[in-house]
Amino acid sequence: MDFQNLIEQATQSTLEEPDWTKNFEIIDQLTKNTTIYPAFLKSLRTKILNQNEQTQELAIELLFAYWKNLPFNFSINLF
Repeated sequence: MDFQNLIEQATQSTLEEPDWTKNFEIIDQLTKNTTIYPAFLKSLRTKILNQNEQTQELAIELLFAYWKNLPFNFSINLF
């Protein structure tokens, strides 16, 4: 499954709670391939600015899960 599809599925508004399997699959891909990091941040920014509150919450959960599971310190600038 491609990376953008994973993000779409992990943040779809029909989910009642985070899909942790997809979230950790995304995190695994990010830690293995840091070149997709800009695309990840761009997608999350779009999702956080989405009108749907559930999509926003799921995107924030994904970002938080990424932040908590990194093997290194990082800083982001979404806006």
